[in-house]
Amino acid sequence: MAGHKTSAVHVDKSNAAVLQGVKGISNGPVAIGVDGISPFPLHISDPSFLSQVNSLNNATLPDSGFMAETWSSNMHRTFSVMDEFSIVEGINTATSFPVDFDKEYNPLAAQLKMVSRLQQVALQRGVSRDFYSVSYGSWDHHSGVLEPQEIMFKKVDDALNAYVAEAKAIGVWESTVLVQTSEFGRTLSPNGNAGTDHG
Repeated sequence: MAGHKTSAVHVDKSNAAVLQGVKGISNGPVAIGVDGISPFPLHISDPSFLSQVNSLNNATLPDSGFMAETWSSNMHRTFSVMDEFSIVEGINTATSFPVDFDKEYNPLAAQLKMVSRLQQVALQRGVSRDFYSVSYGSWDHHSGVLEPQEIMFKKVDDALNAYVAEAKAIGVWESTVLVQTSEFGRTLSPNGNAGTDHG
């Protein structure tokens, strides 16, 4: 996207990167959890630790191997991403998201809550166009499809209602596009177990 700094962020507990950019043009994909990025190192109090690790991973020698170079490059990128996304710490939402561990957890609401927090700091991260992805499933109901789908659709409705309210509250709704996809279809006719099969 000419003239824009973009990034691709997948928010999920699995930390799986599902969005890809264009090599050499956009930043690589980033995956973060619903609680943000855990600090590193967790149990080392020496303030010089990170600089020592960076120094060791910057020691390129004439006989450095491809694997070592790739490892070091990934390590530096990891530290850079951690620095960039640590800014989300302390950012709150104006809207109450239906994330309730005591009753029934809504993973989509937790992910969209993090997306809204990231949207609030996008400009501070120097990003003018962000691409976020979230996921919720599985919808693979081969039997008794009605009850689980009713529960899941309710969670989707609750999560989206909270997200839309928050996007409006923080002033990004008019510049936000929502896209929904599914990886495979289902048969229209039910099977013998009151469910549906793969289309």
